[in-house]
Amino acid sequence: MTVDMIPYRGAAPAITDLLGGQVDCSSPRPQSVVQLVNTGKLKIFGVTAKDKLRELPSAESFVTTLGPKLDFVYWQALFAPGKTPEPVMKTLNAALQEAVSDPTIVKN
Repeated sequence: MTVDMIPYRGAAPAITDLLGGQVDCSSPRPQSVVQLVNTGKLKIFGVTAKDKLRELPSAESFVTTLGPKLDFVYWQALFAPGKTPEPVMKTLNAALQEAVSDPTIVKN
């Protein structure tokens, strides 16, 4: 069996290729495929987190089925072009800090 990494410019093209059969599997963020799983257009093998996801209750945790070494913690990052002026970066940072301080955002 050959496993190749295919770089995509975002989840949407990767999911499109997955739905179209151009790739056999993918690991997008669960939130981007919940509806596709719930409507039967995609099947989920499991999640790489210690606990099941409430959005996808039928998906087992790989940690439960295969062991604790599969407890992945995903991180997100925001990037800007290297030549972005410092005042713009400060404005973006302030907006991000405000957003992540919003109780609605923190709750979800």
